[in-house]
Parts: sequence; C-alpha cells; structure tokens
Amino acid sequence: MAASDSIHDGDFVILDVNGEKLSFVQITPKGKAKIGKAFVPAKALIGLPYGCLVEVTETGEGLRQVARDVPEQAEAPAGSVSRDNRELNDAGAANQQLTTEQIAELRGSGQGGAAIVAALASNSATYASKTEFSQEKYRKRKSRKYCIQATLVQPTARSICETMFLKGPGKIGNLRVDALALLLSFADIGPHSQALVWDTTGGLVTGAVGERMGGHGVVCSVYTGRSPGQDTMRLFNFPEHVRRSMHTALLAELQHRLDAPAAEQPSGAAQAASEGTNGHPAPGGFGAGSEAMDIDNEAAAQAPDEFMHSLQHSKEAVALQLHDIWWREYQVLPFRTHPEMNASQPGGFIVTGIKIGS
Repeated sequence: MAASDSIHDGDFVILDVNGEKLSFVQITPKGKAKIGKAFVPAKALIGLPYGCLVEVTETGEGLRQVARDVPEQAEAPAGSVSRDNRELNDAGAANQQLTTEQIAELRGSGQGGAAIVAALASNSATYASKTEFSQEKYRKRKSRKYCIQATLVQPTARSICETMFLKGPGKIGNLRVDALALLLSFADIGPHSQALVWDTTGGLVTGAVGERMGGHGVVCSVYTGRSPGQDTMRLFNFPEHVRRSMHTALLAELQHRLDAPAAEQPSGAAQAASEGTNGHPAPGGFGAGSEAMDIDNEAAAQAPDEFMHSLQHSKEAVALQLHDIWWREYQVLPFRTHPEMNASQPGGFIVTGIKIGS
C-alpha cells in the first residue's frame, strides 16, 4: 500500500526483469538499480507509475519507458490441427539470415531491443514453422541478450512474499504466498480489526496484516529477544496513517501485564498495559485484566501436530484443525495446458482453532 500509484524518492520497488528475475531496489538520489547486467541510476524511476515497463537503453546507462506488447490470442478454428516441431531442422546459426555485423548495426542505429528481437525472428528460417509455445521461448531467449526490460512492481504482501520466497525463503520461514493468504483468511483480518501477531518472518506477516487493515484498526506485534526484527516492514512503503496503527511489544512484558489483576497494579499501570510501544492504544481485548492463551518458546518450537494435541489436552481451544498446504502452477496455452514440471515443496502447516474464554 504505497502512498500513491507512482514512485517517489525513498520508495522500494520490485523489478521483474524479463519475467524471469525479481529483485528489490530502493529509490535514492545516488543509488543504482541493477537490471540484467546494467546498472542504471535509481532516480530515473522517480515519477514512473507502478506496473509500467522500462527498457535499458543501448548505452546500458539509462532507461526509457516502453509500451507493453500484448499479442492478440486468436481462437483456433474447429477441427484445426496445431503445428508441431517434428519437421524442424536445428542447423544452429545457419538458420539465421542476419549476420553479426548487421545485428551490431541495428543496435548502433538506436533501435530498441524489441525491434532487434522482431528482426531476428523475421529473418529466422525456422521461426514461422515453430509452434506458438516455441516461438515464445525463442523471443524470451533472444530478449535476454538484446532486450533487457523490467516491470516496476508495486510492493504488496503478495509481491513481497513471492520475491522473498524466490530469493531466500529461509528469511521468511519458508512462508509461501498461499500460506500467507490462508493465515490472513483464517484470522479474519480486515479493516477495524484488532490483531495480536507473533511474527518470526522479519515483519512480513505483520506488514500483510497492516496492509489489509489499511490504517483502520490496530496491529500489535509481539517479539522475544532484544529487538522486534521487522526489517521486511519497510518494503511495504506504508503511509504515515498506516504506520501509526502498528505497534510492537515484548512478549514477556505483555504476558506479565495480562496475568496481573488490574486491582493489584500500581496507579497508571492499567493504562500503561493497554498502550503500545509507540504510545498509541494497543489492541482492545489485550489490555490489563483480559485473558490470553499462554504462549512460550517451547510451544512455538513444537511440531504442528504436537502443538495441536497440547491445545486439545489443555482445552484452551475448540474446533482445532491442522491444514497442509500444497501449491502447483499451471501453464495455460492453446493445446498445451498442463501442470508445470517443477512444483514447490509443501508450504508448511497451519493450526487453527477458537480460543475458549471464561
């Protein structure tokens, strides 16, 4: 949830390079953004709208915004037979009529990478006889070399989770985007919610909760150790009114205040117990005298099934369920719709239940 739909100084942006690589970049006056093998000034992205497509110039030192090419998908006539590659003769460089010198002239003339890729395709002896799927792979392969383009993706809970999962899933506890969505759904997070979050994903879950609330509600993120460890939160580009609704609290201190009866607390302690670390009200229902399920490090380290059984034995919750998450992407093309060959490993387990209050 950025302050606007355009990029500003200090914002974080996700670069989707040629649809194959995702990376974060912060926009600073002296910073550099790596797109492919080129390093371009990050300030060149200021003012551009999220979702637009940019291309590295021929010099490799600048950017220009280009129109997105959306090919029209024509419906195949009834009874038609799709092309296949059985008759293709893979003769390597002999199939390309353009010489290296001619390609260099095209690049030197200032034509964009898309024009060069189109010229290579039109001068290929086998391109026209390839299947649509093979043609797409051919264009992508040539684009890696001659047409370095990047889509400016707005950081959201989904895009941040997908990018971090591809770059280093261990930093977010191997939390996949479908598991994150399921967590938010089971927790019934929305505007005017009051959420207590124990986040060990660097702030990804807390940020996702804050994004759904949009500043209308209160989020309290509890932590153990010396610091909250919420570096991922800054990637969301939250505006000020959303940041004001988000707070952190040390878990041990919060539990101590919840367990202490309000009558036994010194004057002003009850009010302090219901305030977050930023001096703003903490989530209602988590103030002094309210009840909370006992949480400790040993419980957090338990296997999901053991944790579920411990809740059943203690009778602290009902309607307990253990969810196993599975995800597989599909390729959707005419005559070639099938699951992707590579599938992600299981996305972990989620234990859900309804706490019993006295």
